[in-house]
Amino acid sequence: EDWAPGDQRPSFESISAFMSNSWQTVSVEPSKGHASGGQLVTLATFADQNARSGGMCAIGTIATIAKEQSQGQFKCVSPAHVSRRVPIAAVLHMQAFESEQAVSYWYIEQFNIAAVAIFPEASVAGSGPVSVLTSAADPLDGALACIFGSLHVAASTIGASVLACEPPEHALGFVWVGILSDGFLVAQSNIHFQYIDPARVTGVN
Repeated sequence: EDWAPGDQRPSFESISAFMSNSWQTVSVEPSKGHASGGQLVTLATFADQNARSGGMCAIGTIATIAKEQSQGQFKCVSPAHVSRRVPIAAVLHMQAFESEQAVSYWYIEQFNIAAVAIFPEASVAGSGPVSVLTSAADPLDGALACIFGSLHVAASTIGASVLACEPPEHALGFVWVGILSDGFLVAQSNIHFQYIDPARVTGVN
């Protein structure tokens, strides 16, 4: 097993030893966070609604004590971990709430892909969507957005490595382009988009 600096190893022999009952972890919000940890996550379960203590979160092979639990919800701070998707489950009195839906938490680096090209590279605001080519091998998930300077707009996927988004209204000139997933900046980028004057397109002086 790979461990990142700051990982908190469980204090018992193996989390898998107690992940065996039929209660369920229903969801986790947010479902992703930086590999450095420190993200407050909320797990919804079918746990005893009156339980106020004894709760933990099993994130991959790491266990953390719940900071707060009430109404079947467990709130834990994610520990540091290597960048990858891991199973996550709420634990009450050493019994885990497994999930039939394979609830998972995605540890990501700040930049785990790159935005490598944009087409067209220049356009008039409101003239249609642009395509942003990324280095992603698999389709990005989550709520995707493109950043144009300090503004961001919703994006949709076109295959595994291309996003489509509509440049928002902006002053003329060049702006940096980036990509967000669930509010996290996930694409390192050295590409720029140029907002051009409609007069340049129509030929009107």
